[in-house]
Amino acid sequence: IILSTLGKLYLSRQSRNRGQTNRLQNQIFFWLSILLLVIGAIIISPYGDFRQPDNVIHFGYGIAVMCLGFIGSWRLKSLSWYWFWLVAIATRLIVLPMYPGDDIWRYLWEGYLQNLGFSPYDFAPNAQALIPYRIQWWSQINHPGVSAIYPPLAQLGFRGLASISPSVYLFKSSFAIADLLVCWLLTKKFTYLETTFYAWNPLVIYSFAGG
Repeated sequence: IILSTLGKLYLSRQSRNRGQTNRLQNQIFFWLSILLLVIGAIIISPYGDFRQPDNVIHFGYGIAVMCLGFIGSWRLKSLSWYWFWLVAIATRLIVLPMYPGDDIWRYLWEGYLQNLGFSPYDFAPNAQALIPYRIQWWSQINHPGVSAIYPPLAQLGFRGLASISPSVYLFKSSFAIADLLVCWLLTKKFTYLETTFYAWNPLVIYSFAGG
């Protein structure tokens, strides 16, 4: 009886020690993941204009830091809703002001064009009929010799946003809000920890809020 009692106490102590170690590891990966994701987002924020070759290198450094934080989050054992949303929203807000990818100029143009009464399916951006309507950022539109390829529902979205203002920040903010809505929908099916695979993913954060 004495020996079995001592054995149970020993095993209980070992179990507690393992539990403390696991909690400590979870805390380390938790803070490391959050810090690296936020720091990486801060690093990439000024370097969105890939027309400048040096920006691509600096952007790569920042994304590498974010990726380390993202990979670190795979080791977490639990995560509260508060920290899930804090990181998801904060990282997107940090990269929101960065210079956008060149697709956005096409979105702006096609929304702007519809509000002038033209169909983007009928006219390519460099069409002669549209020369009087070219505005400051027209030269940044990609593939100016090709008419619209985006489907009607997307075009309605561009038109609605452009009717408020053909603003880069308005369009980017709308995409970021839609992205966060996807995060919310995923939390209805999966745990917060599982949903970090999308919500804390550097590719998703950059694609919707940054680029």
